[in-house]
Amino acid sequence: MTYVWGQTLGKMVCGIVVVPLEGRPRSFLFIVLRETVLWFTSSIIFMIGHIIVAFHPKKQALHDMLAKTVVVYRS
Repeated sequence: MTYVWGQTLGKMVCGIVVVPLEGRPRSFLFIVLRETVLWFTSSIIFMIGHIIVAFHPKKQALHDMLAKTVVVYRS
């Protein structure tokens, strides 16, 4: 779902979407990598990769920084 629409069901409910920072198109392999391996990496040690969001100026989690994506409100 993230590859086609840029959002999962939970993101649709919240009105947010995943977008690349450089404006490049989303590739299937890249989205699979972000949603599985990188998300798991963010969750390994006490979810610290997700807690980073509270302190990061662009509100990015660790997996967003590694994937060079950002989650924004859909307008």
